[in-house]
Amino acid sequence: ELNTSADTPQEIDASTFQKDETANYIFHVPYNWKYSVEDAKFGQLDSYFIGDASYDGNILFAKLWSDTEKNKYDSLESATEEWVDGLYSNPDRVFNSEFPVEIEDFYSQNAKFVHSNFYRKQNDLNQSRYDLLVYDGKNNNFYSVTLSFQYYEPFDIAENYLELTEHSRMIFLTFRLNN
Repeated sequence: ELNTSADTPQEIDASTFQKDETANYIFHVPYNWKYSVEDAKFGQLDSYFIGDASYDGNILFAKLWSDTEKNKYDSLESATEEWVDGLYSNPDRVFNSEFPVEIEDFYSQNAKFVHSNFYRKQNDLNQSRYDLLVYDGKNNNFYSVTLSFQYYEPFDIAENYLELTEHSRMIFLTFRLNN
């Protein structure tokens, strides 16, 4: 079990969050985010949600996707290492040395919170990305939930003003394994 009651919000407000459940896990996403069957199928993902917003006249593109990888990793450490290598290997991403990839334990020995910032050349936007990485050693499954926010403003301004890290943590705290 990833979380304990002390780690999670006391209750999820059904008017602002919707439940997404797979065979292996459950989590909640903002109610106004739309599920995209096409994107989930195309990426062979468990789930794919899209949420667009504007603030102070600026546009924010938000995406959330989740995935299951079976029998690929033997530990959370090996999965996290390969995950971060994959972040850096995409040639469309330009990383800024002022904002290194951050990795921390996430309320469990079996979960990591990965935060990265980079510029996307393809769409000329800055991106804040948050990944919840969970390893289920009992079933040898690796689960990932990714939140991607794209915007035009500088990283620190958008992240602080919109509290993107806090919102990502709130969503990730709703994650539960179904086993």
